[in-house]
Amino acid sequence: GRLYIGGRFIRAGTQLANHVASWDAAFGWSSLDKPTSAAAGVGGTVNALAARGDCGVYAGGSFSYVGRQAARNVVRITRSGPEAVGAGLGGNVRALAVAEDGTVYAGGDLDEGNLLAYSGGATWRTLGGGVDGTVSVLRVASDGRLWVGGEFEAVGGERASNLAVWDGEAWSVPGGGVDGAVRAIHEQADGTVVVGGSFANAGTTAAVNVAAWDGTAWSAFGDGLPGESVGHGVGALVTHQGQLVASGTFASLPDAEGAGVARWTGSAWETVGNGLFSPYSFSPVYALSLVSIGDVLFVSGHNLRVTAEAEDTKLVVFRDDAWSAPLGELTDLAEDMIATPEGLFLGGTFTRAGDRPAVAVAEWVFDE
Repeated sequence: GRLYIGGRFIRAGTQLANHVASWDAAFGWSSLDKPTSAAAGVGGTVNALAARGDCGVYAGGSFSYVGRQAARNVVRITRSGPEAVGAGLGGNVRALAVAEDGTVYAGGDLDEGNLLAYSGGATWRTLGGGVDGTVSVLRVASDGRLWVGGEFEAVGGERASNLAVWDGEAWSVPGGGVDGAVRAIHEQADGTVVVGGSFANAGTTAAVNVAAWDGTAWSAFGDGLPGESVGHGVGALVTHQGQLVASGTFASLPDAEGAGVARWTGSAWETVGNGLFSPYSFSPVYALSLVSIGDVLFVSGHNLRVTAEAEDTKLVVFRDDAWSAPLGELTDLAEDMIATPEGLFLGGTFTRAGDRPAVAVAEWVFDE
């Protein structure tokens, strides 16, 4: 398989990688285009990645071309090469999702309602009357409904507090939404949807930065994950080896010196390993994105050190109860990652991954 990563970097390991890269455990990093090409990758920043089945990988952000082809802020990446998605989108794409029928959803700070859908042809359409603020995260649940999170007060002209669900015909707001920004949405195996961000309450339930919706009511995860300061909190959620894992800018837990990544045991939060460490006393660990593949947990972000004395890095791995940074360096931030059967994709603001050029998107391919 392959791991795809997007973000704000220009190099991955020793590879030039303009904001998108992928990782191959046997062969190392590769870029979106030929590694020696000055046009490799994306001409701008990649904020979001999405994929489903054999549709390829969709990348969204703020850019004007991919490889040698014009593409306005959203692109589809396949083995045949990059493709523009319709006429593209005006504005900054911050979130993407792909439905089972192939419909692509894009959210962010966009020209036509901040939330749009694409089903083919040249035209994107505003979804459900649009959203009145920033869309930061999109997830298609197993029942086909689209969960939308961010910082907004209304969807389709109806009141919504930072969270809403679109069923194809109408909006609903689970339990009244949450009272702060939503940055992560994750569906667990039993259908429970977990929401993370920077908030104090989910509906009328006290829940610090992370809460679960069971279809009827909100519930908290213990005392939650308090942020290091105002606006900080949970930025990503994933299930890893049967446990819910959260990453973000939350404070150290009592069980470890490090911070930034925690797992729910069923009764309490505990730090993953000894946590991660920031090189700065005035700035916390920023663990932005999570991917779980088998027994390996990938974390991207900045201010990341695997020990207090280690070098700073933007991509780390947790395996065999230990943190390491084995994938080489990115020249700038990886905003998002996604795993596909072919590998791990990254997207961001980098231009090199490892020793290869990879502009905004790079890929790591796992050994079979």
